[in-house]
Amino acid sequence: MQFVRHGPDVPERLLQAHEDGRVVLFCGAGIFYSVGLPEFSGLGSQVYESG
Repeated sequence: MQFVRHGPDVPERLLQAHEDGRVVLFCGAGIFYSVGLPEFSGLGSQVYESG
Protein backbone atom coordinates (compact mmCIF):
# COMPACT_ATOMS: atom_id res chain seq x y z
CA MET A 1 0.00 0.00 0.00
CA GLN A 2 1.24 3.48 -0.82
CA PHE A 3 0.16 6.48 1.25
CA VAL A 4 1.90 9.07 -0.93
CA ARG A 5 2.10 9.01 -4.72
CA HIS A 6 5.53 7.67 -5.68
CA GLY A 7 6.12 6.86 -2.00
CA PRO A 8 7.38 3.59 -0.60
CA ASP A 9 5.24 0.47 -0.78
CA VAL A 10 4.33 -0.48 2.80
CA PRO A 11 3.78 -4.25 3.13
CA GLU A 12 0.32 -5.33 4.32
CA ARG A 13 1.99 -7.49 6.99
CA LEU A 14 3.64 -4.38 8.51
CA LEU A 15 0.35 -2.45 8.46
CA GLN A 16 -1.41 -5.34 10.22
CA ALA A 17 1.33 -5.55 12.87
CA HIS A 18 0.92 -1.81 13.51
CA GLU A 19 -2.86 -2.17 13.78
CA ASP A 20 -2.39 -5.05 16.24
CA GLY A 21 -0.10 -2.86 18.38
CA ARG A 22 2.97 -4.98 17.68
CA VAL A 23 5.06 -2.29 15.94
CA VAL A 24 5.68 1.44 16.15
CA LEU A 25 6.70 3.43 13.09
CA PHE A 26 9.27 6.22 13.45
CA CYS A 27 9.66 8.79 10.69
CA GLY A 28 12.66 11.05 10.21
CA ALA A 29 12.54 14.81 9.80
CA GLY A 30 12.45 14.53 6.01
CA ILE A 31 8.93 13.09 6.08
CA PHE A 32 7.52 16.62 6.17
CA TYR A 33 9.11 17.55 2.85
CA SER A 34 7.87 14.47 1.01
CA VAL A 35 4.23 15.41 1.68
CA GLY A 36 4.63 19.14 1.04
CA LEU A 37 4.64 20.37 4.65
CA PRO A 38 7.11 22.92 6.00
CA GLU A 39 10.04 21.86 8.19
CA PHE A 40 9.23 21.17 11.85
CA SER A 41 9.92 24.69 13.15
CA GLY A 42 7.84 26.22 10.35
CA LEU A 43 5.00 23.83 11.04
CA GLY A 44 5.15 24.66 14.75
CA SER A 45 5.01 28.38 13.96
CA GLN A 46 1.96 27.89 11.73
CA VAL A 47 0.16 25.94 14.45
CA TYR A 48 1.02 28.58 17.06
CA GLU A 49 -0.15 31.45 14.82
CA SER A 50 -3.45 29.73 13.98
CA GLY A 51 -4.30 29.08 17.65
